Amino acid sequence: WAHAKVGAVNEALFLMAGNHVRKGGLLPEASAQDMATILWAHADLAWPNKRLFQAVGQQMIEGGFVETCNQQDVSLVLWSFAKMKLWHPQLCETLAARVANVGLSNAQAASNALWAMAELGVGDHEASVLAVCDLIRQDQLGAVTPQGASNMLWALAVLEEQDSEACNVLLSSLMHKSDMVDVLDKCQLHQFFLTRSLLGKEVEGRDKDSALSIETEADGEDQDSALEMLKAECADAFISTSSSFQRPSSMQTKVKDIVTRLELEGEVLSEHVLPGIGYSVDLFLPSLNIAIEVDGPNHFLASTEPNTQASRHLRMTGSSLLKARLLRAWGVKLVSIAFDDYDKMMLKDPQEMLDWMRSRLDGAA
Repeated sequence: WAHAKVGAVNEALFLMAGNHVRKGGLLPEASAQDMATILWAHADLAWPNKRLFQAVGQQMIEGGFVETCNQQDVSLVLWSFAKMKLWHPQLCETLAARVANVGLSNAQAASNALWAMAELGVGDHEASVLAVCDLIRQDQLGAVTPQGASNMLWALAVLEEQDSEACNVLLSSLMHKSDMVDVLDKCQLHQFFLTRSLLGKEVEGRDKDSALSIETEADGEDQDSALEMLKAECADAFISTSSSFQRPSSMQTKVKDIVTRLELEGEVLSEHVLPGIGYSVDLFLPSLNIAIEVDGPNHFLASTEPNTQASRHLRMTGSSLLKARLLRAWGVKLVSIAFDDYDKMMLKDPQEMLDWMRSRLDGAA
C-alpha cells in the first residue's frame, strides 16, 4: 500500500512479497481488506503478478470472504482485476453481483465498481448496474469528481444502460467543474456521447441523445449551448489523442502486406482516423468501407484460471467491445483479427494466407 501511495516499486521486493503472500501461508489469515489492498497496490503500480491474483481470487471464493467484503473491498478488487486486464470468472461475477447489495454510499467506490464491471464485461448483472443508477439519481453518493463522472458515463455506455436521468445528473456535476475535466476524461465522454447518438433508443418519441440535459445557472438555449460545447471539446480531445498514437505493430504491418498483395481496388490506409467518429483503425480500405483491427493481447482479458479450454476462450475488454460496436453503428464494415487467429494464419503457406484474408474481407463486405 505504501509503495503504491508514493508511486514507487522495488521490483525485487514486490516479487518476493507477492510470492511470499501466495506460498507462505499468509492468505488464510488475511482479511478481505488485506487482500483488496494487496491487489490494489499491484494494479495501481501496474505490477503484473497473475499467479498472485489467481491465488487471492481463489482464497476469497473458497474462504467465504466475498460475503464479508464491504463497498471498498468490492470496488477495489473489481477495479484491480480490470486495471490489470485479468479475469477470474467466479470471483469477478460474484463481486459484480454483490455490488447491488453491498451498500454503496460514496462516489469513488461506485465509480470504480461500475467502470470495472464495464471493462470486465459483467454487465449481465443488471441489478447491480441499476442499483448504482438509483444512487446517482437520488444523489446518495456525495460529491462526484469529474473523473468519477466520466468513468461512470463511459461505463454506462459500455454496459448499454440507457438511464437518461442518471446520465443527466452526472453531466450536470461535470458542467459545474468543466475546467477540471482532463483529456482522458474527455475521451471517455466522447465515447459516451457517440453511444447516445448512434445507439440510443427512442424515448417518448425523442432520440436518446436529445433527451440529455444539464442543470446549470443558465436556462434553455444556454444549457444546450454548454452541452454542445462540451461535446465539441470532447470530440477534439479524442481525435487528437487518436492521431497521436500511430505506431503500427509488427502484426499490423504483416496484415497490411497480405491485404496489399490481394491487389484490391483502392489504397490500404494505416492508422487511419475516421472523420466524424474519431476512432483510429489499424487498416482502412476506403473503396470497400472496411476497417481491419488487428487485436493483440492488450485487447483481451487474461484468465487467471489453469490452462483449460475455458481459460483459452478470448474475452474482449469493454473498451475494445465498445469500439467495435460504435464502428459498426457508424456504418463501417469491421474485420477483427485476434492475435490467436493471426498466429494460426502465419502457419499457412503464402497462397493460403491470401485465401484466408480474402474470405474475411468478403465476409465483411
